[in-house]
Amino acid sequence: MSRDDFPLCEFEARRDAVRWHMSDAGLDWIIVTHPASIYWLTGSDAKSFISFQCLLISVAAKELRMIVRISELAELQDDAVVDDVIPWGFHQADDSADVFRGTIRMLGMDRQRVALEESVHYLGARDHVMIVECLGAALVQTSPSIVSHLRLAKSECELAHVRRAAAIADGALLAGLGLISIGRSE
Repeated sequence: MSRDDFPLCEFEARRDAVRWHMSDAGLDWIIVTHPASIYWLTGSDAKSFISFQCLLISVAAKELRMIVRISELAELQDDAVVDDVIPWGFHQADDSADVFRGTIRMLGMDRQRVALEESVHYLGARDHVMIVECLGAALVQTSPSIVSHLRLAKSECELAHVRRAAAIADGALLAGLGLISIGRSE
C-alpha cells in the first residue's frame, strides 16, 4: 500500500476514528509500533520494522509524527501520509532511544496520558523498556486494542480493493483450470 492506493479522505477517516477512540478512552497520545497499523494509517510499507520505529498520534493535533531510522526517510516522505518524519541514525552516536526521548519531551508527552499499542513481534525488549522508562507515569495503557480493532472493519474503499483482488484471483484460477489436464506438463 502507499498513500496513492486510497484517497486522502480514507486515511483521514482512519485517523479520525483513532482519535475518537482515544478521546473516548481519555488519552492524549497513542504510540503505534505494529507495522500493519502504521501501514493502515499512513500507507507506509517501509522496512524499518526490523529496527525501532513508531507512529505518534495526538488526540488534539492533526499531524502524524513518525520516528524511523534515517534509511527510511525518503521512502516515507515520498510514499506515506506522514506530516513529520523524525529520523535517527545520522551518525554512529545517534541512537533511537535518544531521539525518542527528545521527541517525547519536546511534545510534552511525558506529562500527558499516553497509550502504547504494543506489537509483540515488532517491538524489541530494549525498546519496550526504553518507552516505559521514558514515559513513566504518563504511560497509562499498553495494549494492541484501538488501531488493530479498527482495522478489522473495512471501509467501502477497502472493500472495493478486496473485490478487485477477488476478481483477479478468480480470473487467474479460471485461466489455470483451462490449461491443466491429466498428463500435461507444467
